[in-house]
Amino acid sequence: MKAWLPLLAVALAAFGIGYGFATFGRSPADSAFASADPAGSREGASGRPADAHGRDAAARATFAFSSGKPMKDADVAAAITAALDEPDYMQRFGHLWWISQNGVTRENARAVAEAVRATGGGLERQSGVTVVLGAWARLDPQAALDYAQKLPASPLRRQSILAVASGWAATDYAAADRWAKSLPEGELKRTAQNALINALAERDPERALQLALTSKNTRRGYEVAFPVFSRLAQRDPADAAQRAAALPPGRLRTNAISIVSSSWSYEDRDAALAWAQTIPDRRSRSQALANVTRNWAQQDFEGAYGWLQKQPASAERNDMVRQLTYSAMQDNPQNAVALLDLMSSVRDQDQMLQNIASNWAQQDRASAQQWMDSQTDPSVRKTIMQGFMSGLASDDPQAAAKLALAMPAGDAQRNAIASIASNWAQSDPAAAAQWAAQLPANAAQNSALQNIASSWAEVSPTDAAAWAAKLPPGATRNDILSNIASNWAQADPAAAGTWALALPEGDARNNALSNVASNWAQSDPAAAAHWVTQLPTTLQNGAFEEIANSWARIDPAAAAQWSSTLPAGAARTGALSAAMPNWVQQDPNTALSWFSTNVAPGSDRDQAIVHFWVHAFDSNPDLGIQWMNSIGDPNLRATHFRYLAKHWMQTDPATARTWINSTSFLSAADKQQVLANNQNR
Repeated sequence: MKAWLPLLAVALAAFGIGYGFATFGRSPADSAFASADPAGSREGASGRPADAHGRDAAARATFAFSSGKPMKDADVAAAITAALDEPDYMQRFGHLWWISQNGVTRENARAVAEAVRATGGGLERQSGVTVVLGAWARLDPQAALDYAQKLPASPLRRQSILAVASGWAATDYAAADRWAKSLPEGELKRTAQNALINALAERDPERALQLALTSKNTRRGYEVAFPVFSRLAQRDPADAAQRAAALPPGRLRTNAISIVSSSWSYEDRDAALAWAQTIPDRRSRSQALANVTRNWAQQDFEGAYGWLQKQPASAERNDMVRQLTYSAMQDNPQNAVALLDLMSSVRDQDQMLQNIASNWAQQDRASAQQWMDSQTDPSVRKTIMQGFMSGLASDDPQAAAKLALAMPAGDAQRNAIASIASNWAQSDPAAAAQWAAQLPANAAQNSALQNIASSWAEVSPTDAAAWAAKLPPGATRNDILSNIASNWAQADPAAAGTWALALPEGDARNNALSNVASNWAQSDPAAAAHWVTQLPTTLQNGAFEEIANSWARIDPAAAAQWSSTLPAGAARTGALSAAMPNWVQQDPNTALSWFSTNVAPGSDRDQAIVHFWVHAFDSNPDLGIQWMNSIGDPNLRATHFRYLAKHWMQTDPATARTWINSTSFLSAADKQQVLANNQNR
């Protein structure tokens, strides 16, 4: 529900992979960030609107450093956290550039890093530590690396190592590369090598791209998209667009197209718009068009709004409106509200109303409440209230908690309590947990505890685990342990796996282990698969399926091929069913050709088809029908032909009706039922 998340994801990724530190070696005006996507630029990277004091602190620090005036370590740390709250995107990075270059020294770097950590907050706030470490690594890489490696296992530790590797590479790439290659195989080595490739992208994007494409590390292919294609697009957007479109299907291509469309739209909006409309892949085309219209609206809202009005109502237009609303709500909440009239999905409208209310409450609580109170439709007011409470909780969780408890019992109150818990736990998880423990034992308390666990585990999974261990046994505790396992595995999967395996036997341990496998597979699927083979046999099936599901999001071909090597049985059936849909969606011809050759008729084959037929159908209806007809089990085949007919009636009723009336794959009763159901809609 937080509208700043799209920007934050880009900004944190850029800092984490070290690209920001490579660009900090030059003036902000020359940085590739100048052409990066500024969505959400009215909010700081910490996720909160910057107040005047924060902006003044960052500005004073920048001025002091530029004039040669010395500052205390605590002042440098305060300036960094204030800069993260700077609402203007380029000013934010400009201040961080000056502070990192002029405020961090060999002598004070450790003290400044500790002072930034002491400010608390979630990962977004703690990202200031990576600013310090990136600068420190330019001066004393070994000391900076030693500090980063000794941080508690958490997402911050990984981001810090990335920042050190990148800062080191900016001054001595060869030495940093030798260090990374000397590391033992594992997460640290992969993390460091990712950072080096991204640092290389600043100086030699073509070489960095080739290294990423030929790497066995599946994460590199898509992580390198931002630094490589933002630099290529800055040089020649048309050439960058051609390169992006020529990439093999997958996350790298999707991300590259998104980055190029955003960058190009600043240089030549009409050319970027014309190119975006020719992209054949719907997902990539939708994202590219959303980027162009969002950037257009920042310069000319009325023009962008008028163009969107002329587009036919569709899921693609909804995507564009959603992205544009995220941007508009930072500058002008009223414009964001007006955009919702262009959304054809009521569900999307409700979600965006909550986002607008949340941001508005953080920017101007009184105005946001006045807008909420002016609503005459009770359901709309209820939706807005949920967002308003979320925004209020970011700034004053105790006040928000008091308001939430005064609300009538029901979904609105439960959602408000959950949102407050999540926001409160980002700044003070222990206090949030103490508050949640006093709530009535109901669904609202359960949601609050789950959200606290997620936020707490991002900062300190060991503390979160210790807290969860003291909770009363039951379903809530089990869910919380699973939640912690997921977050912990993102930072240190081996440690998370060891912890999860030591839990008492039962559902809590089984679910925690599956979550570790799923999250581990996102960074190193081969290592995750090997780890699962060391588990007791009874725990392997679900974990294998989780690995296949996560692996398929990164490299679906490799995931499917690995799945086919598993022993026959539930593990292989589940893994293939999880892996194939992503591959068919991205590259149906290659995926289905491989499937035909490598998966023999039987239960494995039938279950996989059940899971991927809709993607084959959406690519080519005849192809989907062909694969549906190849299901060996006649009852399963008949059931899913009915599903196919219903799906087709929703997407293209005229063509579907013609096929239904003429096909022999449906019984007369099934035909009558599907057609009758559609007429009753």
